Amino acid sequence: MKSLLTWCVENNRQDIIKSYVLTNIYTMQDISYGSKKLAYWYCDKCKTVYTQAIQNKTIQNQNCPICSHRRLVKGINDFETFCKNHSEFSHLLLEWDYEENTLKPDEIFPNYTKTIAWKCKNGHTWKTSPNNRIHNKNNCKKCSEEYRISFAEKVVLFYIKQTFSNVKENYRFIDNSQMELDIFIPDIKLGIEYDGSFWHKDSSKDQMKYKKCKECGILLYRIREQKCKKVEDIADKVYYLEEENNKDLDNAIETLFDYINEYLTNVEKPNVDWKRDYTNINNLVEYSIKEKSIVNYPLLLKQWNNTKNGNLTPDRVYANSNNPCYWVCDVCGYGNDENWFVSPNSRIESNGKINGCPVCSNKMLKIGINDFETFCKNNPKFLHLLSEWDYEKNKKKGLEINKIKFNDSSETIYWKCNKCGHSWNTKLNDRTVKNRGCKLCLNKTIVKNVNDIATTHPKIANEWDIDKNLKENGRTKYDTSYGYNKLVWWICPNGHSYQASPNDRCGKKHTGCPYCSNKKLLKGFNDFETFCHNNPEFLHLLSEWDYKKNSFKIDELVYGSNEVIAWKCSKCGHHWNTPLRRRTKCKYGCEKCAREENKEKIRVSRTKGKELSTVNPELAKYWDYDKNLERTPDNTAFGSNYVASWKCPNCNYSWKASVQYMGKKYKEKGIICSNCK
Repeated sequence: MKSLLTWCVENNRQDIIKSYVLTNIYTMQDISYGSKKLAYWYCDKCKTVYTQAIQNKTIQNQNCPICSHRRLVKGINDFETFCKNHSEFSHLLLEWDYEENTLKPDEIFPNYTKTIAWKCKNGHTWKTSPNNRIHNKNNCKKCSEEYRISFAEKVVLFYIKQTFSNVKENYRFIDNSQMELDIFIPDIKLGIEYDGSFWHKDSSKDQMKYKKCKECGILLYRIREQKCKKVEDIADKVYYLEEENNKDLDNAIETLFDYINEYLTNVEKPNVDWKRDYTNINNLVEYSIKEKSIVNYPLLLKQWNNTKNGNLTPDRVYANSNNPCYWVCDVCGYGNDENWFVSPNSRIESNGKINGCPVCSNKMLKIGINDFETFCKNNPKFLHLLSEWDYEKNKKKGLEINKIKFNDSSETIYWKCNKCGHSWNTKLNDRTVKNRGCKLCLNKTIVKNVNDIATTHPKIANEWDIDKNLKENGRTKYDTSYGYNKLVWWICPNGHSYQASPNDRCGKKHTGCPYCSNKKLLKGFNDFETFCHNNPEFLHLLSEWDYKKNSFKIDELVYGSNEVIAWKCSKCGHHWNTPLRRRTKCKYGCEKCAREENKEKIRVSRTKGKELSTVNPELAKYWDYDKNLERTPDNTAFGSNYVASWKCPNCNYSWKASVQYMGKKYKEKGIICSNCK
């Protein structure tokens, strides 16, 4: 049998000669190459000494059991050491579920094929082998579904950004539309879509998006997963991945750059190797998550409950997520002792407004914060409500003063007025929010001989039409308050029946009988014809009524009406129009006759001997010739209404007044200049 040394020389196995440890009991010349005895060997790769049968080394050609993962050595070839030595897999140690797994990371090989429990940053748990996580880069599926972030899409984005500086992500290319492109390069008007099989089962949406892209002059390139249906009219170019788990992704990206160079512009192709660039690509994913997370909402960040959310951090939670999280109010502390457990999406409204703490917003009760008793003590103007709370009646209903929200609108509460002792019930928010008081004091409740109109306003109540009110509305003056604002019937001292509300009759309006106040027509009482017959001084108006031109009859209008009426003067025959009240109340007559009478008065006033200079020469001394221009005391009558300018010859004080007024003033008081007196 050949020695080990001879066999190695003949078969050119210098590696075995180098690895044979000199401290072995037998030398290489003294032992057969086919021996089953164990020998010590040194691995130059992992720098360790191991034992192995000689025939396993020579005949079976076995290498170092540590490097070939047949023998586990902690710190050299275990899973934990592998992850520490490869930064792209360091996160796997953080996701190892130490509570669920019986094995530790340093007790298995990196290519371990049995399932292991994992727990991601967001608390999601799942099972898969370490081999799967390393070779297929399998991450948490729940996170992928929740964040709707495709790792493969980020791989494409990573290499596109290396080549183009202006790149849009999730770009809405149509105004006021939810339609987006995963990646858009404005400079070359190219849209890129990555179609996962889960989200692209319905191809009609893809066809619609392609149609809109063509209308906007955008070229569309699609990369579709293997399980996606092959359909027409979804893009200008489609690349179908030939393998799963991103194995064909490098080739797809290189093909994309070939398309860009062939049809659009010449660019330098990047060196594509997504496994090599995994860490940088994963950072891009993390950045995208953070950009859409609640860290951009200061109030949500302030109210994040670090204790109850455990390992889940705000930068891992989407603002539109429907998954509930724990919160704690920074003002009242709600959420510390209780569970405030709602989704971020329910807290953020479409306009960006944040829904705050349910206790601070008074949607939920917390004793000592927003209960009725605490509210009253903290607001002095409502302190009296504590003494008006009817403890006896409310206790029977099971209501306690500190176990109900101050603005509760569902419970009816019993109260007892501090002023009048009246007992009534109303909603709690009627008293705290709407600030409503005792119904009796506010006349919302009527008590006979206390606040009925017969008691408060007996004179007005004497005009109450008992029969009509009882028949039409069933009301009496003993169950109606002076503030009642609906119409009831009345009979005035003149026997007129009319409607008005007690509030109008007793309030500021002091409304009375509309016929006696001439606001409504009652033929035979306040019509124009009756008025003229009852007042002889106005009887002539009936003859001056223009019966041809007027559409009204003389008994169809109240005598004080503002209606414009046509008239014909019984003296001169002049026709004119003026409101009826100007003739009955203002006593205006014919316009033409009035003008003639005025002219006559002027003519008489200018009769010789009536001039100001003649009648009152003393007053004429105060005439201001500079300002009165053509008017002089010689051509102005003593009784004229002309407003003249006057100037005191003693103090030079100037003023204006009519000639008639000055003459009257001088005659009665002997005073001309009010400044001199």
